[in-house]
Amino acid sequence: MFRLLTAIVIVAGCAGAPPPPTLAERFPAKRFIVAEGRSDSGPDAARADARAQVAAQVRSALRSTLQVEVGEVGGDSYARATRSVVESTDFAHAELIDTEPARCVGSRCSAVAWLDRRRALDVLGTEYAHARPAFVEAAAAAEAAKADAIAFTPHFAQTDRSWHAIAPLGYQLRIIGRRPDVDFATDKASFRTLLGHRARLAAASRVTVVPGGVDEDLAASLQTALVGAFDQLGLPATSASGCQKGLVFEPTAVVRCGPGTLGPRCEMSVSGRLRACDGDLVAEFDLSSARVAGAHPISEAEARRALRKRITAKAFTAALAERLEDLLPIERERG
Repeated sequence: MFRLLTAIVIVAGCAGAPPPPTLAERFPAKRFIVAEGRSDSGPDAARADARAQVAAQVRSALRSTLQVEVGEVGGDSYARATRSVVESTDFAHAELIDTEPARCVGSRCSAVAWLDRRRALDVLGTEYAHARPAFVEAAAAAEAAKADAIAFTPHFAQTDRSWHAIAPLGYQLRIIGRRPDVDFATDKASFRTLLGHRARLAAASRVTVVPGGVDEDLAASLQTALVGAFDQLGLPATSASGCQKGLVFEPTAVVRCGPGTLGPRCEMSVSGRLRACDGDLVAEFDLSSARVAGAHPISEAEARRALRKRITAKAFTAALAERLEDLLPIERERG
């Protein structure tokens, strides 16, 4: 009888044992980002996989934010700036992701990793506070110069560089904190306003391309290519023999032909002067980073003809953007 009662007590005790807590119970989503990693390559690999899964959750949330913001604002310049920031942003503080010892059954190991939102917000918030003054100062200077394209542009260029420093932090604060950050919301509004100023100034910064020292057989192709390159940077451009209003770009091209690896080769180097139509010089620069060349197995004339076919807007856009970034309010895609 005593044995029977003991057995009943033991069974009753086992039946009443609570189940182990789930991951969601141990790591509430309000406080943690949690993931479970698995690997057949040992406990360290399982823990590494768990950490990677946590970082992937942050990255996925950033991509979702991009889709929402682009959907809200359409295809404007802020949406493009947002895309370039978010697509290049990953969670950079792997040291903040904690893990438990892995559990292994045979060769199959699993481990849990988590990111404490409060801890991450402290670190990211400190970094944002440190980087933000440079953005605020540059944005204020650009806002003060918004009436003049040439005065506005260097301040906007600095603002843009500072934006690409703070925006990844701001979006991570938003994702990990699960709410908008007040300072970041203010800075986003400021940056978007400046993008509007840039678009307005760019539309008013008409450029006329007037070839100066360019061989006659290449002049029309170069003129068309440069007009297209300016257009791709958001600056309305035309070609003509002179201008009455706005800016004029006067390119000079030097073509060198000689023996190449597979036959005659011709290469073009372009430089130019940018000035106001009333004569004031804005800048002189070369576009040597634009490599435009043509080759032919036998004929130098055919190599020159091949060169002419490669004189396109695409060939000059990146080089022109490098030179104009601090001069005119261009729109430049960042990778």
